Amino acid sequence: MGFDPATQRASHDAINGHDPYAYLKGVLTRLPSQRASEIEVAGS
Repeated sequence: MGFDPATQRASHDAINGHDPYAYLKGVLTRLPSQRASEIEVAGS
């Protein structure tokens, strides 16, 4: 049984000392005030 990508990412970040909840909260807090042109797309 495998994990979905979001679960894998959260586990990886937690192991490396990052707080995935704090990151997501920050993203979702900033998102309503960001213009589409200011949002960096991952992998670009």
